[in-house]
Amino acid sequence: MTSKIPKLVRDVGQALSGRIAASLLRLGMTVLLARVLTPTRYGLIALLLNGGLLLSSILEMGLGAAFIERESKESRGEVVRDRFTTLVRGRFWLWLGFLLVTTTVLLWPLPARKMVLAFVLFGTGQNLCVSFQIVYQVRQDFAGYARISLLFAGVQVLWSALLLLVFRAFDLPFDFFFWSMAVLGWVPLVALLRHSGVSLQQLLRRNWRSDFAYLRELFRFGKWVGLTTILTQGFSRYAVFLLGAAQALAEAGRYDIAMTVGRSVNNIVISTTAVLYPRFALQRQKDSVRRSVYQVLRIAGTAVAIGLAAYYLIGRWLVLWLFGPNYRASVTYLDILIPGLLLPILLEPVVGVVTFSMSRPRVITAVRLAKLGLFVGLGSWVLNNFQVKGLAGLQTILGVAETAAILAFAFHWLRASRRSGTHPG
Repeated sequence: MTSKIPKLVRDVGQALSGRIAASLLRLGMTVLLARVLTPTRYGLIALLLNGGLLLSSILEMGLGAAFIERESKESRGEVVRDRFTTLVRGRFWLWLGFLLVTTTVLLWPLPARKMVLAFVLFGTGQNLCVSFQIVYQVRQDFAGYARISLLFAGVQVLWSALLLLVFRAFDLPFDFFFWSMAVLGWVPLVALLRHSGVSLQQLLRRNWRSDFAYLRELFRFGKWVGLTTILTQGFSRYAVFLLGAAQALAEAGRYDIAMTVGRSVNNIVISTTAVLYPRFALQRQKDSVRRSVYQVLRIAGTAVAIGLAAYYLIGRWLVLWLFGPNYRASVTYLDILIPGLLLPILLEPVVGVVTFSMSRPRVITAVRLAKLGLFVGLGSWVLNNFQVKGLAGLQTILGVAETAAILAFAFHWLRASRRSGTHPG
């Protein structure tokens, strides 16, 4: 047991270092965009990025989680590499076809077709490029995971900075900048292919029958994780879409700043769970599951308390200093949102236990479906009657309720397993 502790600590540290660096790079990109663009123009870019990232989650459909769940049990590295190439190649042709079909359909004069096409362009590339992190999780090569996370973020941030420079230096139309940002999801692809050892020739090889057969196998497990991810991303981004639909683009941009700061913190959680998910997939003994849950509550609960204290003592002033007086309202929204934005530090590892160790991904899907349904159902009414601060309050209340519901299920499962002596059916 003692020999495994240093490795776990090292793995978490490596994954954290890469994710924190990538998160800081993307936060820097957001600061740069917000400082250079007006709140209204930044609001349009926020809608583009939120819509594309939500589409990326829809296209993901849990295939990455299913790959981890399946291939973590495979000890032959060359088999994992070949199956990963199959996964990436299948996704490439699927998303390229999706992009071409959408482009053809949108040649018809449809409302908001510009924004929809931009969502599709960004989201398909983003989803394909995210795939390259998965193979390092399965291999439990978290030094490689850190490097590729940093490479992914670095290329996108460099692209955004160059676009801003060209846009300002030559006084180009905003449409140029908007569409150049829409290809942001595809920009890292060549660098990621080279880093992961997948050649462009392998990616373009048309072995559709076997590629899509493998995707179908992954989908059997992945659909529940995929639905959960879509619901989570939808909940995270719905307020920005709602404000955009209400033509409050500047407020959409300010709300997005608040959410972006919170998601930068959440990337730390993603780093930790990236290390833990392959272990949870192999962990089936009820005593091990119980220890995992209690360790998460003890360590992550402390981290949430420290995070809340740090934000209200220092963080809120730091946010205002970074983004400037045009985004003062973002701090007000973040004051309300921050408890819900920090709770994933506690919740996501428990979600990993429930999904992989307890094999109950449908429970997470049901809870998050209810949460998103309430947010969509009540959001417009709350916005009309209590303005943007009321919308932020509703989002936080629903986040706290979700945490309580999932923890209640985990404790119920543990009590049932103790009584039966096996995993409850």
